[in-house]
Amino acid sequence: MPHKGRFVFAVAGQAHSRQAARARACLKRLTRRDILLGQARSDDLVDHDEIINMETPPGMTDRQAGIFLKTGLSGIIGDAETYCYLDSDVIAVSPDVDEIFSQRHGPIAFAADHASIDMFSRYAVRCFCATSPCTHLRDRMEYDFGIRAKNPDWTMWNGGVFVCGPEAGPFMRLWHELVLKIFKNPLWQIRDQGARSPRVRATARPPRAGAGSWRRGSSACRVCRYWTHASISSSTGSPGCRSRSATI
Repeated sequence: MPHKGRFVFAVAGQAHSRQAARARACLKRLTRRDILLGQARSDDLVDHDEIINMETPPGMTDRQAGIFLKTGLSGIIGDAETYCYLDSDVIAVSPDVDEIFSQRHGPIAFAADHASIDMFSRYAVRCFCATSPCTHLRDRMEYDFGIRAKNPDWTMWNGGVFVCGPEAGPFMRLWHELVLKIFKNPLWQIRDQGARSPRVRATARPPRAGAGSWRRGSSACRVCRYWTHASISSSTGSPGCRSRSATI
């Protein structure tokens, strides 16, 4: 039977597994929903409601393996799920944390990042530009994938927090496919943002206009706040959690 909505972490390597355990401990104080950990390359017996030990392709770094698991969630837990994915450095601080599931409108919803596609460009591809913005990310998308992104001001999506519904399978599988292609191309940085292109965006929706937005702030680790609730946030010292989130 499909879950009504659960939280999911996907990590590779013992350091990230332990970090996810700290994030889970904070989250568990604020929700009764199940929390799933998909992990690889770790033998730690961390405390989660459900743990799936996964295999990742040989030759990948832990960073690549983590992205492999994250973008491959559709194949891990199936398409009939509604779930909220969290990076292991995202710490829950609000008792309203479950409200994030009501903010999805469409197959999938991401937090908005702070950067436009051209501002993010030199962090996604190896263009050696000294300053931003530049067009090289959009150039590579068109050359490698046939994806033309015309708007230089399109706001990137932050993959540290996203909510998927049962209709998100095609989006996730395409994202995973593009990420694997990027891993084989030395002109791309090892990140997942570059593969979330405007063409892929056609199968997903950002937060609904007029209702506020998720936004990323600056701290030792990511901040994701949606609407006025600050329901999911990462912080180096939050009132709901005494642990500190390590910086990736």
